[in-house]
Amino acid sequence: TLTATARTEKEEIAVLKAREQLRAATARAEKAEQSLAGARKSTGLATSIVAKQLQALVAGGLLLTAGQQILTFGRNSIQAASDAEEAAAKFQQVFKDAAAGVEKDLQVMAEANRRSVYDLISYASTLQDTFVPLGFTREAAADLSTTITQLGIDIAAFSNRSDSETIDNLTSAIVGNHEAVRSYGIVLTETVLKQELARMGALELTGAQLEVAKAQARVNLIMRASADAQGAAVREAGSYAN
Repeated sequence: TLTATARTEKEEIAVLKAREQLRAATARAEKAEQSLAGARKSTGLATSIVAKQLQALVAGGLLLTAGQQILTFGRNSIQAASDAEEAAAKFQQVFKDAAAGVEKDLQVMAEANRRSVYDLISYASTLQDTFVPLGFTREAAADLSTTITQLGIDIAAFSNRSDSETIDNLTSAIVGNHEAVRSYGIVLTETVLKQELARMGALELTGAQLEVAKAQARVNLIMRASADAQGAAVREAGSYAN
C-alpha cells in the first residue's frame, strides 16, 4: 500500500543517514585511537565502542527494519566517539611521556578487574590532573593515579557502590574533604593526619611541599584503612568467571 511504501522509504532514508553518521563516528573513533596508540599496537579502544554497538544492533536484526532506532544509534555513536576522542586527548596531555606505560598498566587492570579500559583511562586522567597541580611530579602523580584507580574500583566492589562515585570521593578526600570517604568506613581527622605527617618526618614542611605531604599522608591513611577492600574487584571478577 502507499502507506507501507512511504514507511519503507522513510526507514531506508533513516538507515542511509545512520550509515553516514556511523562513518563519521568511526572516523572520529579512529582519530582518538591514533592519539592513544603511540609506540604500541593499537587496541581499538575508541573504534571498538562504535563497532560493538553496531554488532549488537545487527545481531538483534535491527539494521534494516528500525530506521529511527538506527538513526538514534548513529547519533549516540558519534557522541561515544567524540567522548573517546576527548578522553584520549586529555590522557595524553596529563600523562605526557608516561602515557604509554600508564595505558599498558590500565589495560592489564581492566582485564584483571573486568572493567572498561575506557573508563579506567578517564578515572586515571582526572586523578593525574588533580595530583600534578597539587605539586607532585608527573611521574609520582602517574603512580598515584593508577594506585587510586585500582583502590577505587576495589572499594566500590567491596561497598557495592559505583566506581566513578567512589573514585570521585577518594579524590575529594585526598585534597582535604575528609568526610567524602567516611561512608566507606575510612575516618580521616586532623589528629591522625598530623600523626601521619610526623611519621613521614614532614611536620616541618611549609607551603607547596606541605600540601604535597598532606595529600600523600591522606593516601597512606586511606590505603591502611581500606586494607580489607583491596583486591575485592579481582575477587568479584573471579567469582563471576566461575
